[in-house]
Order: sequence, then structure tokens, then C-alpha cells
Amino acid sequence: MARKRNQPGAPNIRERILREVIGLIARHGADRVTHRLLASAMKMSPGTLTYHFKGRESLIEGAFDLYMSDYSRGLDEALAARPLTSFEEIARFLATMTSLGPEQAELATFECEMIANAQRDPKLK
Repeated sequence: MARKRNQPGAPNIRERILREVIGLIARHGADRVTHRLLASAMKMSPGTLTYHFKGRESLIEGAFDLYMSDYSRGLDEALAARPLTSFEEIARFLATMTSLGPEQAELATFECEMIANAQRDPKLK
């Protein structure tokens, strides 16, 4: 049986792995994310994960980098769609960007985990 290749525009395997890591960090905490937990969650062999990410640290760093890239892109898109022209608009925009509702609880948990992890890992500061 032939393997299915990623569809155009679909995330590559590294990105899919890192997106799963973000979710696992939010649900279990950064300290509990392992290749074995990730392999189980993705229904993939640990060897496949090790091929793409040699160690747990590279998974955590990669997830943080992906999150920051997504955040930066979202910020750029929001500002391009609606440029801010007054102090009040800037204040409102910042308040919106820094407040997370219940539907974003997993994202808030991930952010808190990464802040805590950055205190122990200078590469994430």
C-alpha cells in the first residue's frame, strides 16, 4: 500500500508533531512530555519521533518556536487588517491580545507552562 503524502498546504510531519506537543504541554505540563507519550498520542513509533527530534528539549524548544511564530503571524495579520491610529485603539488592541477566554484555556495553560519552563531553560528566555 502506498503511503499518503501531505496534501499541498498541509502541515509537514515536524509541524504536526510540534502542534501535538503544544497540546500535550497544555494537558500534561512540559515536564511530562516524552517521546513515548507523544508517540502514543500520535499513534506513531518513538523511532519516527526520534528521527525528527533527537531529544525532549528539542521538542519543547520547537513547540515554543512554533507557538511564537504563529503568535507573531497572527499579530502581523491583525495589524495589517486594521492599523491602529489612536492611543485608545492601541490600548483596546493590547487588552484583547492579552485576555484569553474559557474557550482558550488550553492555550493559556500552554503559555503558563512555557513561562515556567523558560525560568529553568535559558534557551527559551
